[in-house]
Amino acid sequence: MSSVAYDEQETVINFSRRDNKATVWTSDTTVMTKLDKLCESSDSYHLVDVGKALLSGEIISKTYTITDKSLISFRAKKVERQARPMTDEQRQVMIDRLAKARQKRAEKNAL
Repeated sequence: MSSVAYDEQETVINFSRRDNKATVWTSDTTVMTKLDKLCESSDSYHLVDVGKALLSGEIISKTYTITDKSLISFRAKKVERQARPMTDEQRQVMIDRLAKARQKRAEKNAL
């Protein structure tokens, strides 16, 4: 998708204190994919520009606007998921479901 080297792919988020809108420029293909999906599912995200390589026409960057900058989040650390307490019955149902899925995968791979 992008001819930009992985080490050079970057994302720039720009917003001002007074305005509620944010602009995101990225050459990172993973971020492009995430933002493209958000554009499809939300009215708050809009693709406004696609940067292409002059010779090959390959997409090398995209620019998006976000109409509500509060959708941008900065986190202090990754939150660890807590294990849900399960009853013995629930645990057995999960064990059976996993065994069935493993068996189906083994049968599929055998073909």
